[in-house]
Amino acid sequence: MMYLDEETLTQVTSDICTTMLGLPMYPVYDGLVEHTPLTAQVRISGEWNATVEIATTPKVATLIAAQMFSLDPSQIQTADLYDALGEVANMVGGNVKGIVNGELDLSLPSVSERDTQTAGAVGETTVVQMICLEGPLIVTLSESN
Repeated sequence: MMYLDEETLTQVTSDICTTMLGLPMYPVYDGLVEHTPLTAQVRISGEWNATVEIATTPKVATLIAAQMFSLDPSQIQTADLYDALGEVANMVGGNVKGIVNGELDLSLPSVSERDTQTAGAVGETTVVQMICLEGPLIVTLSESN
């Protein structure tokens, strides 16, 4: 069983968002209370099982999509939001999978409009709250072994 701490998960997420996507991001340690109705998930399965979930607001997802696809935010459609947030979840999940040793598979991302939910996690859960483009980006890693 592998447990990733907050520092590692923060570093993985920050590296992806700041280095690969050019998005300003910093961790928040005193808790975010903002409603985050847009979530993307990927599942890691095999010798170790976990779910990586990215939650944010439509506004932040729009700005991420605009940056990712080199478009003006006014040109972003709902499908673009889903694609961009799913790709962030995919990149974070892929990096987490790479840190963990063993035979592992990464699912395709699924994106939905609902509040982030960590209920039902059987193992360790790590939650990292960040500010990305002046809005919340919450990353949850839930082990299910």
